[in-house]
Amino acid sequence: MTTILDTREARTYREVAAAFCALVENRDRHPTPEWLQTVHLLLPRLYAAAIALPRVEPDTESAGERTVTHDDWQALFTDFRDRLGRWNAYFNVSDPYDEANHEPVRMSLADDLADIYRDVKNGLLAEQAVAAARPNDVLWTWRFDFESHWATHAADALRALQAALLVHYAEQLPETFGSRAAGAEPDSG
Repeated sequence: MTTILDTREARTYREVAAAFCALVENRDRHPTPEWLQTVHLLLPRLYAAAIALPRVEPDTESAGERTVTHDDWQALFTDFRDRLGRWNAYFNVSDPYDEANHEPVRMSLADDLADIYRDVKNGLLAEQAVAAARPNDVLWTWRFDFESHWATHAADALRALQAALLVHYAEQLPETFGSRAAGAEPDSG
């Protein structure tokens, strides 16, 4: 029997979500800079796949139940924080459209990545937990967790990753690049 979970959008999301979770779970196999580059490549695909999911209503009240515990999240967050070192903390504004409150807020890339993982993994586990999982509950969970929580973390993480990777590589490039970059005209937009 074909369900909404068999649609192209759901299959794409499941595939990219599984790849993201595998990347997180196998992070010890790669040096941190290489791992961050891969996260930087995969995270926009995950975001795009989530935003393409169709909107559905859940069938039951159990949609969105959590499997990844807070202790699991805490261990992951701590590992990310330690791995990221100086690349963990960055500054952002909470609401870019709030003219009254636009003070920078200290953010954590480790928190962003651990939260994204927890929400995405919980969604995948929801589908696997019960053989007769209700397709609308699963799809609703995937979309709800994205829209209500991890979309913001992903957008913030992408910006932080872009800056970290740019600075990281600029520090390792020959001095001639640095002098050319220093003399370049500033970007107006």
